[in-house]
Amino acid sequence: MPIALPNTTVADTYPIFGSGGAQVAGTDVFSSGWFTVANNAADCEYSYGIQGQYNTGPEIYLAPGTYPLTGSPTLPINGIRFKNHVAGSAAQVWGAFFYKNDPVIQSSNEFTSQVSPSGGVSPTPNIVHYQSILGADISMPSPTVFVTAVQIVIPNPGGIFLVNGTMTAFDNTASTATYRIWDGTTVYASGMQSTPARAFYSLSTIITLTTGATLQFQLSQSVVSGALIKSATDINNQGNNATQMNAIQLG
Repeated sequence: MPIALPNTTVADTYPIFGSGGAQVAGTDVFSSGWFTVANNAADCEYSYGIQGQYNTGPEIYLAPGTYPLTGSPTLPINGIRFKNHVAGSAAQVWGAFFYKNDPVIQSSNEFTSQVSPSGGVSPTPNIVHYQSILGADISMPSPTVFVTAVQIVIPNPGGIFLVNGTMTAFDNTASTATYRIWDGTTVYASGMQSTPARAFYSLSTIITLTTGATLQFQLSQSVVSGALIKSATDINNQGNNATQMNAIQLG
């Protein structure tokens, strides 16, 4: 019958062969097997050979993943043991090891989920992306008044977000522009520059929200004379993507 290595938390030092912990046997004769390393990297040592002539293979670094093992009739696998590659960064390991005439299931698929010491598995989270793109030009009727170009609604319960805003603007008269990312109360990022008739503004920041919020990318100009926040460039038009805002959830 195959021998199973149950989901086991790896220690910072190798266990003594046959003493339990993150290992399988040490004096057995397996023809094949597989094991999975999860959460953090581990190191392993394995032994091989026939009874009375055991040898220890080299230490091998193992990134999280699933690994097959294959022995031979003259050099079967005797056992394998694991330790954490970085002390204090515990890996989880589990697997199955097969004798010569056992039916075999081999595995070599990448493993990217998180595994708790009790065996719970948390899949790698999907990327959550919010985006707002300006669909039509917005006029700026008054100087020194902030105008919202685009905005993103972040739902409860908030989180940590990488937020980026880009904006293209036009004015018949040069002016000083101030631009910001804020939620109506808190300003998370801002900038200022003297602008020619055509200008491009960009801000990027990481925001921690404890609740839902509406994030706005806004522009104010000291002088307005036919001033517009542009949805598309007016020269060599590339479509309505010249002003937009993106937020990617990090946690």
